[in-house]
Amino acid sequence: MSIFRSEDMGLFMLSLEKNSAWEVMDSLGRLSCLHYLDVNNKEQIYSRAYSVMVRRCDEAYRRIRYIESLCEQYKKQVCPPPSVDIFLSNLQQTIASKGKDSMAYFEEVEQTLEKAEKFLSDQQKEAENMFTKYTSVVQHRYVLNKASEIVLARARYEWNNLESRGAVKEEGINILMPVVGKVMEDRSGISFSYIAGLIPNEETFRFKRLMFRRTRGNVITVIHHLEKPIETFDKKTVDKALYVVIFRDSEVVRASVSHVCEAFSSEM
Repeated sequence: MSIFRSEDMGLFMLSLEKNSAWEVMDSLGRLSCLHYLDVNNKEQIYSRAYSVMVRRCDEAYRRIRYIESLCEQYKKQVCPPPSVDIFLSNLQQTIASKGKDSMAYFEEVEQTLEKAEKFLSDQQKEAENMFTKYTSVVQHRYVLNKASEIVLARARYEWNNLESRGAVKEEGINILMPVVGKVMEDRSGISFSYIAGLIPNEETFRFKRLMFRRTRGNVITVIHHLEKPIETFDKKTVDKALYVVIFRDSEVVRASVSHVCEAFSSEM
């Protein structure tokens, strides 16, 4: 039959039992010579007789697409049937071998898809949690190593300035290795600390400006842009920068610095 309906057509109304509607419509659909008219086009979609079945089919299709998307993500090969006719033939053989009608088999397919979706969803969440923990540890290690380098270099710079001015005495300033956020301490007991973390590259200028305003310029903020972007679980890349904020150790200043860092959702 041509798509322009050049052949003779006949209009028929078919009445059948609800229990046999599935098999009859399936057989008629295989003939590929029918055009259906919607006699309930004035009714709401969700009030029609088979709207529940249509929603079930949509839900099954969504689960199939979810499984296919995971296969594509993890590069697992999916082998579809060569044609629709071969698929329908294999489907009929499967239904006949199970000794069930089409509706009963569809319910079995729904249960199988539901279990598969739940299993894969749990595995996906577990993999994402493991990846997040791994990247968090890697970033934390990088922050510690790089912050130590920056803080130690800054401490040596200040030491050289004091030395050039003749302000260094034997019992004067004691420069310490930057562990647990402690940079240096003088003989009067005043100590300096630092907080380091990662923020997106585009937030660095706003971060420094807000840190300066919040602490009234009583901190030193050092920014170091990462050479390589950080890869997320969904294979996207994010450019980030390392910040190191050095400040005089006090509860007020520390609270202000921590508040700014938390406002940027930074990884400290």
